[in-house]
Amino acid sequence: MKFTDIDGGDSLQYTDGTAYNIVTMNSFTKEKANVPEGTEFNAEYLAQKLAYMWQSNIDVEKLSGAKVKVADLEAYQLNIIMKSGQYFITWIFQRDEKVYTISFEGESETLKTFIPLIEETWSMDGTGVVAD
Repeated sequence: MKFTDIDGGDSLQYTDGTAYNIVTMNSFTKEKANVPEGTEFNAEYLAQKLAYMWQSNIDVEKLSGAKVKVADLEAYQLNIIMKSGQYFITWIFQRDEKVYTISFEGESETLKTFIPLIEETWSMDGTGVVAD
């Protein structure tokens, strides 16, 4: 079901009804991401920026990254485990001038279901599981 987090901004969010397991989707232009003048804006830049932000969070237990495919596009995946046991997984990928993020936050059992849904069935053209 649709969900709106107080700090969600203009993100598109869905939950399984618990308000604990949440999928958040967003897109970024160079301006929206506040990229300094003269800096190249791409998925790698945003992934590094997000990783740095998470490294600075004292509640993070473990942070790792990987390269995967989402919607047949190369994506950077950030894997965060919080000291509370909550998981945050973010996929960052680029198409044309925009960089997209899909994030999951919640419990590990629900995450096991969401990873293949996001990586294998989500699409940029609306033909996948999430059409709008």
